[in-house]
Amino acid sequence: MNNKKWLPLLLCLLATGCAQQSTPKASPQSRPLGLTPYQTIWRAAEVAPKGFPGRFELTVKAVGMVHGYLYLNSELDYRDQRSISIEIPPKVAKQLLDNGKLSPEPLFIGKTLLVDGFASRVRIDINPDKPGAKKLYYYQTHVLVKDRRQIQVLASQ
Repeated sequence: MNNKKWLPLLLCLLATGCAQQSTPKASPQSRPLGLTPYQTIWRAAEVAPKGFPGRFELTVKAVGMVHGYLYLNSELDYRDQRSISIEIPPKVAKQLLDNGKLSPEPLFIGKTLLVDGFASRVRIDINPDKPGAKKLYYYQTHVLVKDRRQIQVLASQ
C-alpha cells in the first residue's frame, strides 16, 4: 500500500479535527441566570424545613397583597404547585410601590426578575380556626426578600 496516496487525506482529517469548532452561544433567554421556579421548588422540598439562600429567576404572572405583604407569583394561581412566590414584607413593598402611589400589576406582571433571597417551603393551613374541622393544608415555595435591591428586572414579555 502506498502511504503517499493517503497522506493528503490524513492531513485533511487532522486539520479538521484540530480546527476550533465554534458552538452557537446560548441567548440570555435560553439560559437562566438564577434557579428556575421548578429548580427552586425541588430544592426547597429537599432541604425542608430549613430553606436555602440563592438567586432565582422568574417571570411574574400574578401579584397579590396580603396584610401589607406583596407577593409576586410565577403562576396565575398562587396555589399551583409549580408556582413560587416572591414574598416582600410591608416596609419593602411600600418602598417599591412609592408608599402606595404605584400599583404592583403594571410594575411587575410580565416582567422577568432576578431575585436574591431565601427560598423555603411554607405550609399553608386551610381554615385553621374552624373548630372540629379536619386540618387541611398545602405547601407553597416562598422566596423572602428583605431589601428592594435584591430584585432586578431583566426583561418584559
